[in-house]
Amino acid sequence: MRLRSPTFLLLALAAVLFGVNAGGPFPSLTAYVTSGTLLLAWVWTWLLGRTLSVTLSAEGRRFTVGDQAPITLYVENQGPLPVPRLELADRSGLDPPAAPPQPMALGPFAERRLTRTLVLDRRGRYRAGPVEVAFGDPFGLFEIRRRVHGGRRFVVYPREARVTSLPLRCRQPFGRVPTRLRAHQDPTSIADVRPMVPGDSPRFIHWKASARRGELHVKEFELRASTEIMLVLDMQQAVQAGTGGRCTDETAASLALGIARFALRRDLPVGLLALSSRRVRLAPGRGRRHLWELRERLVDLQPDGTVPLARWLAREAAALTPASSLVVITPRLDRTLARLLLRIRRGGVDVIVLHLLAETFDAGRGPEPFRAGLRDMMAAHGIAVLGLGADGQGWDALQETPPEAGVPGVR
Repeated sequence: MRLRSPTFLLLALAAVLFGVNAGGPFPSLTAYVTSGTLLLAWVWTWLLGRTLSVTLSAEGRRFTVGDQAPITLYVENQGPLPVPRLELADRSGLDPPAAPPQPMALGPFAERRLTRTLVLDRRGRYRAGPVEVAFGDPFGLFEIRRRVHGGRRFVVYPREARVTSLPLRCRQPFGRVPTRLRAHQDPTSIADVRPMVPGDSPRFIHWKASARRGELHVKEFELRASTEIMLVLDMQQAVQAGTGGRCTDETAASLALGIARFALRRDLPVGLLALSSRRVRLAPGRGRRHLWELRERLVDLQPDGTVPLARWLAREAAALTPASSLVVITPRLDRTLARLLLRIRRGGVDVIVLHLLAETFDAGRGPEPFRAGLRDMMAAHGIAVLGLGADGQGWDALQETPPEAGVPGVR
């Protein structure tokens, strides 16, 4: 509780001193009225602070970028005193900004429910509010201010891009076709368990079977010639472009989720690799549960990285195998990154670059130097480079059929 009008307090003290020193009915009446009003205002505000209840909540726990989230503010006066002045101010900083606080009144044992709809244009984990609540006595002398936060968090997932085609090279040729591509063991699919022989890797020991049978046994995996997709997202803050939902990092997350869905439909393992303020790595896997895990990782992946993509990807490249297809999603293409991808490609790894054209997300940005030459050089060495713009440019390469009207490539 705070005093809104220090002037009235000084007047009340002056009236009391005047009444004590001067005597007489009028000075005494003035002292009683001013001091009584001050005491009444304090008690009134104190009681309202104990009987006024304010709660804030979002109607729903899971949303997708672009959804509208109803935010409900419930105000209840549980006491016999009316609330002559009640102000509510949105301090969440979300778009669109709320209207300026409008004073309202609330009667004894009354309640009021206010609903506001927010357009969610960024993925992440949020809590409704805060909303600043201010109320006080009828004389405007005292005031209580509270900040109310939503009780539970809600999650905003990236919107899934529409990906029905990806220029992956088939590692499982049809018919009797000569090929230099070898089959690879799939560690996610166990074919058999057998006794360990010299030359077997201790990494594949099946400890439960070994303990049960009294000798070391190893796991054998199914052989697959199909590819596994490793998604690489550039989350360096300095290279991002655009604002709100029309920005490169949101588009990258949307693309990653769409490609993961594409891989799920074709029974291809898909993993995730990114570096923001922390390292994010999800090993390749299949199935709806794995897709859900990848979706959760994308929610927490924010564009706050400080290390350039080429620098940290060079450290991660050693873990890639010839069975991998690297899908790099980045808003910046430079010589350092191009040289690294060419080296990875020479190691037998298939590489696809989804280049988000930054100038289409931000009119103040221009194209990178030597972009056309770098793309031609990488294409000559078997690296597919697709330029994707916020205006729909290049999205047809990821779709077997034209996309629906609206945001390019997003459903």
